[in-house]
Amino acid sequence: MSWKVRISRQALEDLDRVRAYDATLYREEYELALSVERSPYSGLGSPAKLPFIGPNTWYRRLSLLHRVVYEVSGEIVVIGAFRSYVE
Repeated sequence: MSWKVRISRQALEDLDRVRAYDATLYREEYELALSVERSPYSGLGSPAKLPFIGPNTWYRRLSLLHRVVYEVSGEIVVIGAFRSYVE
């Protein structure tokens, strides 16, 4: 199946913030996004469902502080946020 990935405005803002303070982390989050594009249900970051947010909402962890949250709908994957708990 071919997945089409869309990135929300919030996720773009998150990436811009990460890029400003840590280029290595930015590249790792980019790799995580590519993994989501290849297969939203398996791969890098140990994908897991977020059942309390929505039935098709998933996340992947890069570390305890960094993760990507996305929703799968048909053939479209919408990356909602790259959460980082470092200010």
